[in-house]
Amino acid sequence: MTAQQATLQAADRQALFVVQSIHDVAKSVDRRRDQYRHGSDEDERRILRNHIMGDLERLSNLVTLLESIPEHELHPSTFKSLQDCLGHLRGRVSAIGANMTLDKIRELRSQAEFSAGRREHPVGKSFLLKESFLRYVNQLRSLVSGLTPENAEDLMTSAISINNLIENDLQRAPLDSFFNDPPLTPIDLGQLTFPPLADDLPHNALF
Repeated sequence: MTAQQATLQAADRQALFVVQSIHDVAKSVDRRRDQYRHGSDEDERRILRNHIMGDLERLSNLVTLLESIPEHELHPSTFKSLQDCLGHLRGRVSAIGANMTLDKIRELRSQAEFSAGRREHPVGKSFLLKESFLRYVNQLRSLVSGLTPENAEDLMTSAISINNLIENDLQRAPLDSFFNDPPLTPIDLGQLTFPPLADDLPHNALF
């Protein structure tokens, strides 16, 4: 076996393992979503909702890992399986992924608007909100095939609210991260574009 063949086989095994992991976690989302829909105990529903969000985060990480495997290292049939898996996944969890991730983004917006409205500037708040926002945007990119106009506007409004808090903080005093990160800058609104989806799609795939 040549070194090239060994590399191809290793990459194929890794890709197929990740594909199987994605299928397993997607099944967990489906199972927990059904339990949530039919549950009546509010504490249990809250726990299930948190578990579903955790599953979505794991799916996002797995998709990122899968997409990081170079195509030239894969056998054509493996690459086709990879693409089929991603297409099936996004068709399966796109609506719930958008709704639940945007719920988290709205929570960040509320925090930013609350702090700005009270003229509060907690140390590190702007860093945390921007970092969390960008993490959820990456999650959206992994899980959804696009956004409806309503959801796209919601995403942009949230970014603007966080940017307003960042701008207020920057006007008060220079902000330096505790971890030697690059200086804090506003969220780049130009990086928030998603393929458009029809606005008559189901808006709540969880309930």
